[in-house]
Amino acid sequence: MSLVGHDINDLQPAFPDRSVNEVEQIVHDNRLCLRRSYEGFGYLAIRQCDSQFFNIGSDGSRSTGREKSQSRDFCRIHSYGGSTTLGENVSDSETVSSQLEKLLNSKDNLDCSVFNYGAGNHTSLHSTLRLLFHCLSGNIPNIAIFLNGYNDLFYSSGGEDGIADFFDQILLCSQDLTKYETRLSDLVSKIPSSISRFNEERVDLSEEMTLDCFDNIRRRYGTALAIQNHIEEFFDVKVIRFIEPSAAVFCRPDQNLLPKLFEYGTRGRIANHLYRELSFVGLESVFGKHLHSLLDVGQDRLDIPLFLDGTHFTPQMNQILATKIYSLLNNKWFKQKVSGRSKGVRRSDSSELTNPNNYPLF
Repeated sequence: MSLVGHDINDLQPAFPDRSVNEVEQIVHDNRLCLRRSYEGFGYLAIRQCDSQFFNIGSDGSRSTGREKSQSRDFCRIHSYGGSTTLGENVSDSETVSSQLEKLLNSKDNLDCSVFNYGAGNHTSLHSTLRLLFHCLSGNIPNIAIFLNGYNDLFYSSGGEDGIADFFDQILLCSQDLTKYETRLSDLVSKIPSSISRFNEERVDLSEEMTLDCFDNIRRRYGTALAIQNHIEEFFDVKVIRFIEPSAAVFCRPDQNLLPKLFEYGTRGRIANHLYRELSFVGLESVFGKHLHSLLDVGQDRLDIPLFLDGTHFTPQMNQILATKIYSLLNNKWFKQKVSGRSKGVRRSDSSELTNPNNYPLF
């Protein structure tokens, strides 16, 4: 972080109940999120790992810090998204999924387990493919929650869908355990050189570029929705989609702890620009209907840090988002859904789910 003029003390306000040493250990453990592996349809997941604050189970989900239910009738909720869903740079018990699980089981006396399947760099399409892979493998939830937005905007400006120029380098580094033991202050030397190259690129914020980006998002999101329709039909999974917030809109400067850290690169600056444009053109014009916006959850009225770096959320922000999601789930339909029912695949039709002719081109 010294590369952009920050150190671990700058993160301290996001963790008021933890010491500086604990904050550094949280950040240190979270570097395990870079230990990536290819799964399912070729997307990058995170390998199983164990540490004090960051743990990935054998099924690829991040721990919520709570023992999962062993009851056959408990409600399975899967959460999908990018690094914000994963909860990058917070502890297992401070993610959106963990906070939501606490709310569901403490306030309503329900038997719910929330499985956090977030993974860095995942777009809405990656997330939906991961749900499809889980369903085809027999890991079928009652409810699937999607928290997407930033990566769809980030990767809309060109290149392969969801693949950064330095992704292969990250994958190679993930196989090297010595990177995990590297001191935080020495990590800047491990950052791929392509990041500094991005800094030198001219940022195109023209109206034509904006429209092209939005068209790319519509195609990707449309493909995700087409896959979702099949999942809901064949596996009886209820899918609920949310668009995540960004510090680029409805956020004061004092709520963003490391404002310069994620301003590097053409794509990052374009993503922030697109977020601001979305607030004018409306989410539905780009992402369509049947989604819930978390862009404005009243954060402008709060005097607490909400963003670690303009993209990733503080524990307090994760609590706010979990409470908002909980309020939308807490209705009669949800109570009926969590009563529990068996899940199965119509195996004779499952090949239709992987037939590319069923989905729009992207």
